Amino acid sequence: MVECSVFHNETSVDCDINFTAYHTPGCGPYCWKGMWIGCSVITCVIGLFIIFVPIASRHMKQIRPASNTSIARSLIVKPYFWHLNAIVFLVVVYDAIILCQEHVSGSEQVEIGVIVSKLLTVILIFQLNFTYPPSTADGFPLICLVLYYMTLSIFVLDNLCKFVELTVRISYKLYTVNSKRSDRELQVISLMLEIVDATLYHSFATFFWNKIFRGRSDVLMTYSPDLAQSLRVQRDDATSENLGPESWTG
Repeated sequence: MVECSVFHNETSVDCDINFTAYHTPGCGPYCWKGMWIGCSVITCVIGLFIIFVPIASRHMKQIRPASNTSIARSLIVKPYFWHLNAIVFLVVVYDAIILCQEHVSGSEQVEIGVIVSKLLTVILIFQLNFTYPPSTADGFPLICLVLYYMTLSIFVLDNLCKFVELTVRISYKLYTVNSKRSDRELQVISLMLEIVDATLYHSFATFFWNKIFRGRSDVLMTYSPDLAQSLRVQRDDATSENLGPESWTG
């Protein structure tokens, strides 16, 4: 994909170079990216299956006490919910533009898979944000902990690679926007949407990375507490400092 982006100035779904880096002439760029996106989709589907399907989620109540209804009510009043969905909307528009272009004929399935993968990842993130990590104290075997953190690590690596690939392509295009071409405005709009696309993958990778280390926190929470609560905490800290250590011993 980097070869398509840098040396051929094409996205990985509309690049028709002879892709033989792994000596598999029967599997071109569509094939390789299709397998990559397919694995991402399957992993998301398995995660959502465990969360949503009643048979699979009976043992999930200990680490996910909130119901889907309460999670939905909580999400719609969170700023990050609308922020992330706005980014996803712009990215899906960008992917739809690529899908509608004539020169990508034959890669429609791959581009549709890209859109589905992003939508499933967003749904999975909103669910995982309200799920505690499994623990042996809750009766989960050690293998569940290993699989849980291994899956999060795979998501981090997956989205990080996509972010790096897009960043390389964007960096190259910043220096190759041709001012003499009649579609220069379209080039700039496409570049801006690609930057938003890279931002989305960065958000995905950041969430899964933080979930590994702050699994019991609201990872998507990005704003400070209420002002009154924040000021009260500051006053309490100042009071403790003024009293000094003598007050701790009575």
